[in-house]
Amino acid sequence: MQRAEWYSGARLTRVPDPGEVWRVVADAHAYWASQGVSPFDPEEAFARLGWETRCRSLVTADCNHNAMLIPLLNGGFVVLVDEALAQRAHPTRDAVRHALTHELAHTFFYAATAPPKRLLPLEPYEELFCDAFAFEMLRQPCRGLNEARV
Repeated sequence: MQRAEWYSGARLTRVPDPGEVWRVVADAHAYWASQGVSPFDPEEAFARLGWETRCRSLVTADCNHNAMLIPLLNGGFVVLVDEALAQRAHPTRDAVRHALTHELAHTFFYAATAPPKRLLPLEPYEELFCDAFAFEMLRQPCRGLNEARV
């Protein structure tokens, strides 16, 4: 499995309609179950992909992000998680798990190249899709979480 090709289906060339989120989630659950990550745990998924997660302050004068997906030149991604979110989320880490899964959903819109290239421009509906994807992926209880900071 190549790092950027974790999703067993085709890359998304359009943002799915709200009624289609369930299909993408079902495919993603099936993929991760086949990789031994069931129930789904975003921290374990990132570790299996060899993708890093790092804590940083992501608050700037013009934006406030919980997390950011950064494509790497050699393929794959790094996810930056806002350090304040990571500190507030302990001990349940639900907010961090949601942020990681949301960023994982953004990878659907990248080609599996080195570096990963976007398949379509970022649009507001993509953010809504990624939020819905993260919510649905995490509805099932997950195994024990790694208590180390992201």
